[in-house]
Amino acid sequence: MHLRHFILSLHQSGLKAKEAQAKIVDKYGADAISYDTCKTWMAKFKKGDFSLQDAPRSGRPMELDLKLLQTAVEEDPYATTRELAAMLGHAQSTVGFGLEKIGKDAKLGRWIPPQLMAGNFPVNLILCLLQRLSFSTTEIFASESRVWTKIIGFEVLKQNAEKLLRKK
Repeated sequence: MHLRHFILSLHQSGLKAKEAQAKIVDKYGADAISYDTCKTWMAKFKKGDFSLQDAPRSGRPMELDLKLLQTAVEEDPYATTRELAAMLGHAQSTVGFGLEKIGKDAKLGRWIPPQLMAGNFPVNLILCLLQRLSFSTTEIFASESRVWTKIIGFEVLKQNAEKLLRKK
């Protein structure tokens, strides 16, 4: 059960903040919730506000258009955060936070979703090691199902590596 729901049910049963916090600590452990947090939520419920969502926080909201950032990254996945910031007219740190929000990681100098690399780690490791050899690499790119490479004479080596990994 979500702690906020639990606090609400304890409030509705008529307990005070100190008693509610003690019950939560007994059930979930000493690090579950502080007395101040419990007191804040109990005061909110006492005022009649039974919303379990966080209140809007102070501070400047992100003004970066994430769809525009997504489009810019798709057009040029090799762009750095500095280049993207200049292109979009925002600070480099804002672009970095925006890339985190849209789920992009920098891998081999390119912005890609992290799940593309995680599932194919053994194959990607072999690809990286083979890429260090003296093959003539023209391009490496990723799709949702595979990591594709255009390397002269390399596709056969890649297929053999995948077969070896499937046998294990």
